[in-house]
Amino acid sequence: MQLWTLIFVVITFGFYIWISFRSRVSDTAGFYVAGGGIPPPPTAPRSPRTG
Repeated sequence: MQLWTLIFVVITFGFYIWISFRSRVSDTAGFYVAGGGIPPPPTAPRSPRTG
């Protein structure tokens, strides 16, 4: 039983590490989604900040 637990934990951590390497960004602009040049949906009310 302890062997299966160890195998499960190792596989789970390996999977999380793999996800973190696959989803990393090359610069900090990838973390700022709100100002990424994507226009608001047509039904969204316009605020003074978005123009």
